Amino acid sequence: MKPDLRSKLLYEIVWRNTITFSVNTIHLAEELLEISDPSQPSGLTSKQQIEIALWLFRSTRWFDDNDYKKINSRVAQILNTVQLNSLEVKNEIHYHKAILAKESFDYSDLEELVEEIEATDPSWGMKKASLLAELGRFDEGELLLKDAFKNLKLQSRNDPTSVYVLSHLAWVSFLLQGADFFNRNDLEVKPNDFDYMDSNPWTYLEHIRKRLSEALDKQAKNNSIEPSFDPGSYTDHSKSLSFSNELHPLLLVEGLTNTVGVPIRWRDVNFVKDIVENLAKLESLENKNRFIYAIRASTSDTTDILKTTLSRINIAKLTEEDLEYLLDQTYKGCIYWLEKIIQTSNKSVHYYFSRLQVFMEALARFVIRAKPDKAIEVFKWGCSIAIIDGIMHFLLSKPYSHLIEYSLLAISDNRKSEIFEDALIFPLATEVNIDNDFGQRWPNPIVKLPPVRNDSLKISSRLDEIINHISPNNEDSVHALIKLFPLIENNYLNANELESIKWKIWGNPPNYNSIPKLGILDHALLGLSGDDSQALALVVRKHLFESNDLINIHTLIAIKNLVLNEKHRELPTKKQSNKIFNTLTAWRFTAEDTDVPEFFIDNTEERLAKEIAYTLNHAITPYLGKSNLNEANLNKLLDFYEKTETFEVLSSFIFFSKKFDIAFDTLMKDIREGFYKKDTRKVVSSATALLNWCKLDFNDALKPLISKLIYSINLNRTSGLTSLIYIANELYSLAYLSNENISTLIEVIPIIFDGSAYENVNPASHLAINITSVRTESIKLARNLLKNYPDSELKRIIDEAKTDPLPEVRFA
Repeated sequence: MKPDLRSKLLYEIVWRNTITFSVNTIHLAEELLEISDPSQPSGLTSKQQIEIALWLFRSTRWFDDNDYKKINSRVAQILNTVQLNSLEVKNEIHYHKAILAKESFDYSDLEELVEEIEATDPSWGMKKASLLAELGRFDEGELLLKDAFKNLKLQSRNDPTSVYVLSHLAWVSFLLQGADFFNRNDLEVKPNDFDYMDSNPWTYLEHIRKRLSEALDKQAKNNSIEPSFDPGSYTDHSKSLSFSNELHPLLLVEGLTNTVGVPIRWRDVNFVKDIVENLAKLESLENKNRFIYAIRASTSDTTDILKTTLSRINIAKLTEEDLEYLLDQTYKGCIYWLEKIIQTSNKSVHYYFSRLQVFMEALARFVIRAKPDKAIEVFKWGCSIAIIDGIMHFLLSKPYSHLIEYSLLAISDNRKSEIFEDALIFPLATEVNIDNDFGQRWPNPIVKLPPVRNDSLKISSRLDEIINHISPNNEDSVHALIKLFPLIENNYLNANELESIKWKIWGNPPNYNSIPKLGILDHALLGLSGDDSQALALVVRKHLFESNDLINIHTLIAIKNLVLNEKHRELPTKKQSNKIFNTLTAWRFTAEDTDVPEFFIDNTEERLAKEIAYTLNHAITPYLGKSNLNEANLNKLLDFYEKTETFEVLSSFIFFSKKFDIAFDTLMKDIREGFYKKDTRKVVSSATALLNWCKLDFNDALKPLISKLIYSINLNRTSGLTSLIYIANELYSLAYLSNENISTLIEVIPIIFDGSAYENVNPASHLAINITSVRTESIKLARNLLKNYPDSELKRIIDEAKTDPLPEVRFA
């Protein structure tokens, strides 16, 4: 083919790709590059050569291959020479860079680039307005749109048949309806006026929505299994191959929005938010791009697409390179939007808060995978901004709390001494000027294992400040006390500070005649009385064990924790136990005898029923005494068990089992059957009851039940698997497992760990809820088994866990 004809053919291909937003001829990049330099003759006009160069410049962004990056660099050199004499090319270069900056959250660069773009015609005014909308500069953008509308209206009068002018007029009227929403009906030209020439923007957007919907339907089908009519036969669509020459929805969306200049939203008006959200759902996109679209489409930290796309499992699946990129870029985004909030007091500040909400929640989620140095950096930055007024805004309540919480979680215990001072200095909710509702969610970072105390005056002064925020009968004291508890338990405080805490709570001299309301559970007060713990214990015992408000979740938790507290344990008398037993077993759901549909019943009662069961199991039934372990009380327990279906109370039957066959039979039957139930509550209750029974009275009758528990783990079931592995670990530690049981666990635990690999888990499945817990408990059991049973597979998964993406497994 003659060189001139070849050049014209290549130009024709590029022209078609440009108007269809296609990049399917990118494989001809080298050939196109040869004819794209206007300084070199090729049989094309300079304008055509520049068009080819611009298409290459824009299209190579979709390919990560180094060859394409080199081509992009060479094209950029050509265009940089051309732009010296062409304002259009200069605009194209800066606009493309601005798009890349927008999609990589480099908002500082975007600010600079948008200033370089000159609105030389209505098209450039619309494109520049879309970038300004991304930055929250809506008033400037609206002026550009109005100016574009005015010019296009004038051009349409002079050339009423121009498709180019009329289509742009259709789009600018569409954008103005959103930008000037309350005056949208005053526009003399509306998008619907262009139906006759198929230029109504709504038509194009509906076509894109339809294409995305079809792509998502196809994706769902490809992930499904279709049972055949013949028994045992099915079609696995995930193994099917399909071919299509249709343009990918990603290119269609990007092509249209960038060519026209359509922002995702304008203030509170969404243009293509739903379209971008659906892009984020497409599994054919790289994970990094899906995460970027989800962040850009979200308007708050609670937006569904943000929560589902940036799920814990999806974040665990990210490559290390993508994770570091997204972490760094969202960190930059947080800093940018926070600075905007600090510097701005105009009406755009609401938009800035919306963006900071999203970026802070995204950063909080990404930071759980951060390397220690980065996690420490983010945590320190999060602590440093606590004194900024904007941070205390109610819109940032949850994302800011998550940022502090998750960055702290990502730091291993052996590195937490590096952030101890930051956590200690972090202001209490009572020290900052925030709304009451926000104060309940204001973060309170705590390092549970403080370093060795030095003579720092800064630390001593800060401790005095925290102690001064304790006052009797003030529930806001909880914030200070929560920060002080681990310091007290680890003997970090000196005698004067401990005495000061006691005086703040009880007065000087201390008065233990009543229980102060400090926002903490009553049992926790025993650790705050210094040498007077016995005097206080009498008051706390009477307050809890003789309470007139037993049917109360907080009271029940306090009683249970008081009995289980190893350091300050207090037990009820037989008389107190029996009275509490009668009260608790007599409780029933209030809606039991009403016509209220079950759907409307408050789940608070379900939680109350569980707390009643836990309190009976751990704090009351074990201390009834032999005389009260009688048939009457057993019948009360049976009636409560059957009427409320509170399976958690099963452990209480253990204490009646030696004396009454019905209690023994109930335990044997329900524990055995419970292991194979789908209801997680039944599985967990059965396993817990078996463990408690072994601890109280291990005998041969329990050995078959233990084998069934181990067998149920071997089934690799999902219901209650975390608890089953935990209980198996406890049984092993207490030497209740047979050699056969141990051999089974050694064989099956690596299989469970491998089977729970994040790439094997559907983020929307039931398994995804507890997958990290399964992996964590598997590693704990494997480590315990490896102490006495050397095994290469156990060692392998323990080594793999040390580099697990998620901290709960990594630090297990």
